[in-house]
Order: sequence, then structure tokens, then C-alpha cells
Amino acid sequence: MGAIGNRGSISAHVSAAGSASGDIRETLLKGNKGDKGDPGRDGKEPISIFVDDGSCLNIVFNDGTSFKSPSILGPQGVGIQSIELNADHGLAITLTDGTVINTGSVQGEKGDKGDTGNGIAGAVLNPDYTLTLTWTDGNTFTTPIPIRGEKGDAYILTAEDKAEIYDLVLSDYPAVEEVGF
Repeated sequence: MGAIGNRGSISAHVSAAGSASGDIRETLLKGNKGDKGDPGRDGKEPISIFVDDGSCLNIVFNDGTSFKSPSILGPQGVGIQSIELNADHGLAITLTDGTVINTGSVQGEKGDKGDTGNGIAGAVLNPDYTLTLTWTDGNTFTTPIPIRGEKGDAYILTAEDKAEIYDLVLSDYPAVEEVGF
């Protein structure tokens, strides 16, 4: 075994940017943990948020201060004033700024012929005053209740009633007098 040599020193290379190289950089650059800092001040809490008549956003905070933005409305947009279907089946869309957009034809191709519809082939008033309908496909439907109401009381016209009716009809339809009443 050989003789013990002189004691050496540990050095680290630090770049111009201030970062250490090698595995010992953390040991050389990290200091001891400092004392705990003072608590921060309390933040502001909004207690009221509204948009005023001038379209400005207003925020009132719990400490009495407030914030008011400029108007939050953007410029007036362009809307649709009218839409018309032209003779060529196109749409003429008129915008609120006067611009007219013509879409060209919006009519689709002619569709296939549809199935034959189902119509009423016949109707029968039954003795119990229900109505039975017969459809063109042979099916039937009978109303669940009678279609005739209860018999009302008879009313006999008096001479005064007849005269009043005559006056009403004659005032609107003078030709009735020729026929007689």
C-alpha cells in the first residue's frame, strides 16, 4: 500500500449564467430554509355586479371600492329584415343594412310518387246514432258515442217572434218580401 497523499479541495465550475455544473450544484447553491413570511392582505370580494343603463359593467367590492368598465356592447350587428321566395324558387334575403343575398334555387328534385291515400268510401248512421265510416282500404271506424245530441224542448213561434224575424230578414234581404213569409 502506498503513502497517503496531500488533502485536496473540491471545486465546482459555475457558468456565466450562474448555474453550477456537476452533481454538487444543489449543495453549493441551495441555502437554508428561511423564516415564514407575513400573511398577505385579504383580497377584495365582489358584493354587487350589474350592468348599468349605459351598458357598463359595474363591480362593487366589500371594502367600499368599485370598478366600472367602458360599455360592454359591441357595434350593432346586421340582422335579417325579410326573406322572400322568388319565382325561380330562390330566396331573396334582405339584411337590415340593405344588402340582398340571392340564394339561387332552393327547390329540390321531384320526389317519387307517393302511395295511394286512404279515403272514406262510405258512411252509415246506425240506429243508435253512432256513425260508421268505411275507408277505401276496407277498414271501418265507428264513433264510440252517438253523434246526435239529446232532444231539445220544442219552441212555438209567437206572432211577435214571426214579426221580429220578418223585420230582420226584410231589412237585409228585401227580395224575401216578394216570396212571402
